[in-house]
Amino acid sequence: MPYMAGGSCLHIIKSAFPEGFEEPVIATLLREVLKALVYLHAHGHIHRDVKAGNILIDSNVAVKLADFGVAACMFDTGDRQRSRNTFVGTPCWMAPEVMQQLHGYDFKADIWSFGITALELAHGHAPFSKYPPMKVLLMTLQNAPPGLDYERDKRFSKAFKDLVAACLVKDPKKRERFRNLKDKEADILLQNKALYEHKEQLSQGCKVSRAGSRAREPARIKARLELEFLVSSSSSLIG
Repeated sequence: MPYMAGGSCLHIIKSAFPEGFEEPVIATLLREVLKALVYLHAHGHIHRDVKAGNILIDSNVAVKLADFGVAACMFDTGDRQRSRNTFVGTPCWMAPEVMQQLHGYDFKADIWSFGITALELAHGHAPFSKYPPMKVLLMTLQNAPPGLDYERDKRFSKAFKDLVAACLVKDPKKRERFRNLKDKEADILLQNKALYEHKEQLSQGCKVSRAGSRAREPARIKARLELEFLVSSSSSLIG
């Protein structure tokens, strides 16, 4: 992997944005993480530690998913395994079925972690992050799934709230699949287009100058501009 000068999303949050990012930035980050996870799962791998600390950004605001130290392969001698049973990951982002160790877990454990990461990017911290690990395990198993409040978190679109809710379903059999999440992510970009397209920044760069390229979504352009600002702001604060 190349040197990622912007650091991790966790680093940027702690340095300059303790309340979390705006939705267009979150949508752009999650889009890249989703692409990485779809690729991993298609090749039989589970990441098992998706979180802001493992989302890296370079100086050109390219986004990469990192740290495969606890990743697992779901292929065994050429055959796809049905589940894994190893207790690995970081408690705040760990899916309930990974904690329980009753029936094993599969690719959907990453979907739960993806949803928790979305909340982390939105609020600046993961749910239950102020508690010790054992308390986190108990709260994850006993409490209702965390999420975005439809009234309190008014700065976020319904599409984003629906995406988080679809990921954070305790029963993995009822949890969303990644191919369906790609459609929900597209809904977020569309809603953000409606929210932000009137702003002046979006009038710049809405078309790519390279031959044969097509117009880009205004929301994605704005998100890229904001993401570049986040990286530069964080770097200047650190010196």
